Amino acid sequence: MHTQNGQLKIQTFCWTDDTRSKNFSVSHLFKICYVKSGSLLWEIGDTVYKAHAGDIAVLNNNEHRRFKKIYGGEPFSLMIIEFEPRFLFTSVFLPLFLNRPSSFKHIISAGGIVEIEALLREMGEENSARKPYFEEVIAAKLMNLVALIARITKLPVKNGCRMSEQMYDVLDYIGAHYTEDITLSQLAEIAHMSQGGFSKAFLRSNGIGVM
Repeated sequence: MHTQNGQLKIQTFCWTDDTRSKNFSVSHLFKICYVKSGSLLWEIGDTVYKAHAGDIAVLNNNEHRRFKKIYGGEPFSLMIIEFEPRFLFTSVFLPLFLNRPSSFKHIISAGGIVEIEALLREMGEENSARKPYFEEVIAAKLMNLVALIARITKLPVKNGCRMSEQMYDVLDYIGAHYTEDITLSQLAEIAHMSQGGFSKAFLRSNGIGVM
């Protein structure tokens, strides 16, 4: 599906240890993955995690990962929510996916958290029913889900500031060209600012550095 903030997709997959891919993969999209059933050794970057039913994985668009081993005798079922980074460009939640501290844990135990389980269920139902405006409903619920995950992970609260029209132009440009090589000088020119001034303004507006 496509929203005003780009591609957003919900899918459910099921694997056994025989059918899992043994290769590393990476995606240009952010992902929130909900473990519906089964147990897995999940290698993400340099860390191997144990993931079980009720866990959530938060993955950005440059971390290599692979399923190292599916165990326990039960197929591993995963609900995957994929969305473009620009979905979060005007929110305070980009640091949940980018510029994380070394102590960041990709796997979060969310089993039994009623609000999260309800949101995931409702998003799945909206995606299946596809009633009018289902894309907008799912996008709104996704932002709520990201906020709850940010709360669980204790993402530092940073008070946002009103962005200038030039900064919105920059974010639109990034969203349209994020698969290409983008330079600091290009973005500073769009914002009609010096490179140093633009870097500070971008950090203040978005909570992460521009490069």
